[in-house]
Amino acid sequence: SYTGATFVDYVNRYRVNEASYLLKNTNLAVLEVAFKTGFDSLRNFNRVFKKITEKTPKEYRETK
Repeated sequence: SYTGATFVDYVNRYRVNEASYLLKNTNLAVLEVAFKTGFDSLRNFNRVFKKITEKTPKEYRETK
């Protein structure tokens, strides 16, 4: 209730923040980034990442 977000939303934002860092600062494949940040599937990672950043992971990486 302190952040105004549900627990799942908070965790997803944290994971996407970590994934954003990895996408910008490493050459890991998008699938590896997804698994390293706690997502269980590439489809779910792409969906959540785009919902939060309004870009796909690939688009985000290309805007270095």
